Amino acid sequence: MIDTLAKSFIDEFYSLERSLFRGSVPCSTVQFTSSHSGEGVTSITLAFARFLTTLHGGDSVVADEANMREPSFHELLDIPCENNLRAVLSGASKVDETVQVSKKYGFHCLPAGPSQSATDPPSYATLLQNLGEAVLPELQNRFKHVLVDSPPAVPFIDSSIICRMVRGVVVIVQSNLTRSEVVRHTLDKLQSGQANIVGTILNKRELHIPRWLYRFL
Repeated sequence: MIDTLAKSFIDEFYSLERSLFRGSVPCSTVQFTSSHSGEGVTSITLAFARFLTTLHGGDSVVADEANMREPSFHELLDIPCENNLRAVLSGASKVDETVQVSKKYGFHCLPAGPSQSATDPPSYATLLQNLGEAVLPELQNRFKHVLVDSPPAVPFIDSSIICRMVRGVVVIVQSNLTRSEVVRHTLDKLQSGQANIVGTILNKRELHIPRWLYRFL
């Protein structure tokens, strides 16, 4: 699935890669989020990590699963999650003990851990503060491209906290489902948290004409 997505979004990913990493101030740390669950944030994050791996090599790319509410890295990448981001944020583990390589896709990853019962918002806010103070700086020192998978912005506060810790934010929008008013609300909410919105990706869209014709429309 991840390889298929990386190929289907190759034009968008080339454009995103150029705007993020080839400007005068490259975005080394990029957050991916959406308005609501189910819009494909995690899949797009991992597909972009795969795309960057084909361009720059897996040693330069790490995907950080900051979505502790609905974690799925361990399932999608078929990796163990005993040592995980939640343990790092709580002080029970260290970053270098939790980062691992996806044998199938070649990039590095830091899984959030298994699904657990919901944590109250203050606890999440405390954990995420540690993300900016301890985890991301260490990942930035080790990797050129740090991709942060985060929860949807409308129902949860997480993305509004994380956006202050990264250089750019990409918003995933599900085609033919997410209403424009909801997208505007999401962008306003993120920007009120000082987010630098660097792009949007339209996911699950249906192409009713040949793909190559869209560049002329």
